[in-house]
Amino acid sequence: MTKLLIAFLLACFIIPTAIAQKKVDNAELAAKINFYKNDIRGPYKDIRWFCTDGSVRAPKDPCPSDIGPGLQHARYKDDVETIAKNYHIYLGQLLAYTNTSDFWDSKNDHSRLKQYQLDKYLRSVDNGWINQKGQYYRGAVQAEDEEAWGIAFYTWLLSQDDVLRDNFFLVRQSLKDVPHSGDANLAQRMRSESKVISDAYTPFMDLRVKIHGQPEVADIEKVKAFQKKNALKLTATQNKQFDVLVVTMTEFFKPIDIKKIGQKADLLKNTPLGKTLEDFIANHSLGTNDSELISAAGQALLDIRKDIIEEKRPMARLQLLDVSLKLEEILFKNASKWQPETLREQLRKIKVLTTASAGAGYLELWEYGQIKNTLNTINRDKMTLAELNTVLETARGAVEWSAAMVKANYQNIVNVYTGFEPKAYGFIDDRIRGSIALHLGKSVGELGDFIAKESALTNKVMDIANQSTIRGLNSGYAFGELVVVAGSPDDVEVSSDKIYIFMRSPADLKPV
Repeated sequence: MTKLLIAFLLACFIIPTAIAQKKVDNAELAAKINFYKNDIRGPYKDIRWFCTDGSVRAPKDPCPSDIGPGLQHARYKDDVETIAKNYHIYLGQLLAYTNTSDFWDSKNDHSRLKQYQLDKYLRSVDNGWINQKGQYYRGAVQAEDEEAWGIAFYTWLLSQDDVLRDNFFLVRQSLKDVPHSGDANLAQRMRSESKVISDAYTPFMDLRVKIHGQPEVADIEKVKAFQKKNALKLTATQNKQFDVLVVTMTEFFKPIDIKKIGQKADLLKNTPLGKTLEDFIANHSLGTNDSELISAAGQALLDIRKDIIEEKRPMARLQLLDVSLKLEEILFKNASKWQPETLREQLRKIKVLTTASAGAGYLELWEYGQIKNTLNTINRDKMTLAELNTVLETARGAVEWSAAMVKANYQNIVNVYTGFEPKAYGFIDDRIRGSIALHLGKSVGELGDFIAKESALTNKVMDIANQSTIRGLNSGYAFGELVVVAGSPDDVEVSSDKIYIFMRSPADLKPV
């Protein structure tokens, strides 16, 4: 009892810096965000040279050669720095201006890294967000310096085994946003551009939903046909946005040259995982059927996830993670092409996608270990309906856990940002829709529909697809006004005579 009391007292007095921050003033921050959007310098004050000796010089007075080279970039406005100090909210982060350990921000649940990713998302869906005008502030951000910083950051970060063991998912996700290789996140750009169009021109919503939920190459022609049909109703700006979206979609759906996957992985030669990559390229670069390609990609993802810790060189680990992202991209683009014609094939696809989800970090390895045998039905000639239902429930769990991994990592910071920037709430949905969980969920839904049909048990809820995934607590009818809550549910005042649709239930929702 004495030890417990001492531990409690220590916990009370040793307060992490994140807890010590002031409560966020959402009204103040919303006003600041609006101001930065309309300021030609955005969140930045001016541009300076930052020299290696610590001196700061004017834009036209570069660092002299006798003290070494320097970097030129913007400085933050004074109130941006005050917001960071008071609330631990970092707006318009410049990587070249940031200490690597501060950016990893382990004492605050990696908040600064997550905020950087959230900032990238907001810029993509809101025309630059706080940099709507500041994005044209010449010299504020130097792309080559940001990328060099990114390489240095990952060299430092990936030298730590515990980081890969404890934060594999977050580190891997960060590679989609932190510049380090010159690659662009085309999938997110495609979703963002289609969202911008549908927000301004609502008839495009159905196509946007299709692009977000089940993207396929045929959607390019659908977008072109929609633009042609509605050309006279679209503004000049909207027509240009359609043109940009078509270019992005064309680039996204361009077949990946599998041979090129290994071009930026020279450090992997003569290593076990390098051999895995070489075998994958050799077996699939000349073309194979979609199911074999996806199966091999999923297994390679899992092999990298399990064995990357054995590779001790930070830059080799970085190359492995980049290869992992390319494998996920191959799988994401091709999963919809695999159309199972038998129940056995459907079960196999679900097993493969679950394996890939674990390899990409959406499932913990111990979670995958708990369910893989249940999902492995390839050698079974017969299964009872009860056994199929067990597989279905297990696979549903894999889908839910995969989505929950995104929420577990980002929900807290998204909630903070949503308080002063409502568009931030779409970040988690965007991440899930760009993940393997999207295709896994669709395949599990198809299995559920098959089982429902065979067992003569089904839901009937309008014309919603994948009705086997709908679950209810009680049978019967409810009558009342239907309220769809698109943003955060935590600030909604719930009335007992209305019916609500939430993305997630409010934290303090009381029973009716």
